[in-house]
Amino acid sequence: MNWYILCTKSRKEKSVSKYLEKVGIEAYCPVIRRQHKWSDRIKVVEEPLFANYCFVKVNETDRSKVFVNSGIIKYLYWLGKPAILAESEIDSIKSVLSQYDHSKITVNDFQSNDKIAIKSGAFINQTGTVLQRQGNNIVIYMEAIQMCIKINFNTTSVSKL
Repeated sequence: MNWYILCTKSRKEKSVSKYLEKVGIEAYCPVIRRQHKWSDRIKVVEEPLFANYCFVKVNETDRSKVFVNSGIIKYLYWLGKPAILAESEIDSIKSVLSQYDHSKITVNDFQSNDKIAIKSGAFINQTGTVLQRQGNNIVIYMEAIQMCIKINFNTTSVSKL
């Protein structure tokens, strides 16, 4: 079985994941806890780490079975084929979310450029593509999930491949 990336309707990521789990399909929607301030209160809420994306683990032949929920739009494709994530990439996301301060994790949309290796920090031993530098931060495109991660290079060591 492989991990595939589902594109969901806006703000349906968590409900799609819960529904798929309920019907016996392994799904994962990584969430981060953010503190939101309203005029009358401050509350910690869980938001999807990747907007409009949910991960699902199914056999190639069973991929169509996930469309039982109206919140699912389609599978994400990469080079004409459904995008597949390695188990280690899902484990890496889970590890990062369980070990690091969620307020320091940010995700941005992507454009690709040159390759780097991450030598320390939350994404150690991962590779990516540098998009831009923003002060002490570097925006890295991670090809397998087609998303960008902002990393503070004061606390994370990176080197060119």
